[in-house]
Amino acid sequence: MTNTMTPHRISDRPLAATLALLTALCVVSGCDAVSTGDNGTLTFRHAGEERVVPLSFETPIAAGLSLDVQVALVGSDRPPTLSTATSASPAVADVLETAETMIRVIGRRPGSAKIEVEATQGNDTFELTVANLRAVELSAPSLLVNSDLRTARVAVGGVTRLPVRLVGDDDVTLIGYGDLPIVADGARVTRVDTEDTAHVSYRADEAGTATLMPEGAAAIELQVLSLDEVVGLALDPVGAATFAADQSAFFVLRGRDAGDDDVFGIGALADLRAEPASVCTLDPAPRFGDSAFELTGVNAGDCVVTATLDEREPSLTATMSWKVTAP
Repeated sequence: MTNTMTPHRISDRPLAATLALLTALCVVSGCDAVSTGDNGTLTFRHAGEERVVPLSFETPIAAGLSLDVQVALVGSDRPPTLSTATSASPAVADVLETAETMIRVIGRRPGSAKIEVEATQGNDTFELTVANLRAVELSAPSLLVNSDLRTARVAVGGVTRLPVRLVGDDDVTLIGYGDLPIVADGARVTRVDTEDTAHVSYRADEAGTATLMPEGAAAIELQVLSLDEVVGLALDPVGAATFAADQSAFFVLRGRDAGDDDVFGIGALADLRAEPASVCTLDPAPRFGDSAFELTGVNAGDCVVTATLDEREPSLTATMSWKVTAP
């Protein structure tokens, strides 16, 4: 069954303009995603943070949660060779492991801790602050910015990603991943463990209504639909459907129900292809929202994306073409 639904263009504003606006807001607010160590040898940034505009490296870690820190050399494209990383105050923040260029830390209790990093190219230190977690604010699946909606439709078997904001005292934003205090009630949904500090992922295991009740904040309702209730697929472009071979384009894969409402989590169920490979390549773009994808131009030509949902009988298919121009 081929989908004949008209794509819903996400935005008439080019994505580059949207990102430029968000970046400008980041500059105004003074956020700095990369921090240089005290000795000026290494730089540190959060890893696994799927946000369009990352949080400042000085953002406190929530007590009880983990955080991955990516390490790089100052003024060099070569990766550092890490030997060890240790905490000067392990009761506040401790190092769980060091692997290649990544350090995994955990917040234990409120306070500050110096993390001492030894590398072949030189040693350095950085400071972490830990704060108590007071609330977990969930938003419905969305694109770029958090949605004000408190309900979303999800397909059985699909995995949906909900934006999350961790809140400490005085409404301070925190960071971290792990066992968040969220209670799921109603239809069965399973938390999917990831190192993404910007989203919480759930797999919908059965049709019905599931309510996610986070600590200290409003609940989110997931209306889980059977695959028979998903009657179409849509490839929704973000901005124009023409881009240069040295640039990227973005789109969101959505299911549609009989009322033409969005059904989320389809990205984990559908077979998605971009052809020919000589013109474009396809990769997930989780920082832009649920089931978001990035096309990268290789050479001039027509880039055709096909999404097929074979798990439904009859299967659903949607196609869309982008024009890739010479750089």
